[in-house]
Amino acid sequence: MHGVVRNAVVLGLALCLLTGGETIAADEHGQPLRSGAFELGMGGSVTSAEGATTAMFRLQAGTFRSAGTALIEYGGGVSYSTVSDLDILDFEATVGALWRLDDSSTWALINVTGAVRQEWVGSFSQVRYPVGFGAGFKVLASHRAAGTLTYEYRRILDDPVRAINEHRVVVGLSILFRNE
Repeated sequence: MHGVVRNAVVLGLALCLLTGGETIAADEHGQPLRSGAFELGMGGSVTSAEGATTAMFRLQAGTFRSAGTALIEYGGGVSYSTVSDLDILDFEATVGALWRLDDSSTWALINVTGAVRQEWVGSFSQVRYPVGFGAGFKVLASHRAAGTLTYEYRRILDDPVRAINEHRVVVGLSILFRNE
């Protein structure tokens, strides 16, 4: 867990150095996030309930394409989470849409996600298939950096015992390329 916090601090400092305090200059359409931009980011969440702590860390990449007044984002990522002795590795694919809120640097977002999940406890392992959606906000600090706050819902398919629903709030930091 300490490694996740340390990595988040290091990435945050790197984002501050990369952005150099620059402000967002809007293009002729007033959009600081441009079609063709590439995003490389990390995110995470920590949950504690009834004595069990779950920590999740994600690395992700994606790109944006213009669709009228919205941007379509598609990408993928790898996330690792752990709770007690259970380790979980997800390989995710996501498609979403973003809309700019007024003339600000804040974007509302929604997405759908599908994943292949490998779970293991000791030498026992199994594969599951999470599907779901997310909704939240992306805030651009500059042309090169953004923060994201997202609620995520996942329904875990192929569970032999019962239907499992996951709910989490994920905080993320991203570096943007080709966004100037």
